[in-house]
Amino acid sequence: MYGKLYHLKIHNCPAIIDGKDKVYGQVIAFNDDAEYTLLKTIDNFEKYFFDRDKIIYERKPVDVYYLDNNNKERLSFYKLVNRDVLKSENAEYISSENWERYLKFQKNKML
Repeated sequence: MYGKLYHLKIHNCPAIIDGKDKVYGQVIAFNDDAEYTLLKTIDNFEKYFFDRDKIIYERKPVDVYYLDNNNKERLSFYKLVNRDVLKSENAEYISSENWERYLKFQKNKML
């Protein structure tokens, strides 16, 4: 997908905002009931992440490109919509486009 990837230092988690960088990640699929109980629970958790009263993330449709076959699929993704969080979390821009690689690099720097 495309966006700008950040590391939220205080909560040790990733955040993506609109942008033109390639961002690498994982697709997670799950089964839900007819009322979308699980999806609604996740929506509420992500929306008010960090127990804040302001909306933090919202589920948005994005184009996802698969590395193994270059196919594209439109999927739901939780995008950071409250950019004030970047400042309050002392967020760091991740130019490597891969949050897991960033974490490994940070861990190795500390050794």
